[in-house]
Amino acid sequence: MADEKKTPEQEEIKSSAKKDAQKPKKPKKHVWAAIKKWFKDMRGENKKIVWPSRKMVLKSTGVVIAAILVIGIGIWILDFAISGAVGAVNKAAQQETTTEAPTEAGDAEIAVTGEDTADTEEPSAEDTTEEADTTEAAAEEETTTEPTTAA
Repeated sequence: MADEKKTPEQEEIKSSAKKDAQKPKKPKKHVWAAIKKWFKDMRGENKKIVWPSRKMVLKSTGVVIAAILVIGIGIWILDFAISGAVGAVNKAAQQETTTEAPTEAGDAEIAVTGEDTADTEEPSAEDTTEEADTTEAAAEEETTTEPTTAA
């Protein structure tokens, strides 16, 4: 067993481990040197930028504004059409509920007004005078308060 031959892969792994152990370790770079290098590289990249001409900027701006207008008008037209369709559906639904034929005499009032008036009481004379008093008091408050003007 001592005479066994080693495979080339095993020998390569062993030799690479020896080389790694023999390599001197590099000293770590200073953090500020790395930051300085980054800014230096950034400045070099900024010098490579090709800025568009004034004519090209104005042309591109015009294209963007025209596209915004076209899309905005298209959305406005769709909004107008959809809101018109929804309004028509609502109107048709309201007409359908009011034109529905009542089955009894008591249901006729419900179909037209949407309320059952048989259960409601008629307002008494006292209730109407109280309502009139409160509206008169509110009208007097509006006339007594004068708007202030800034000097």
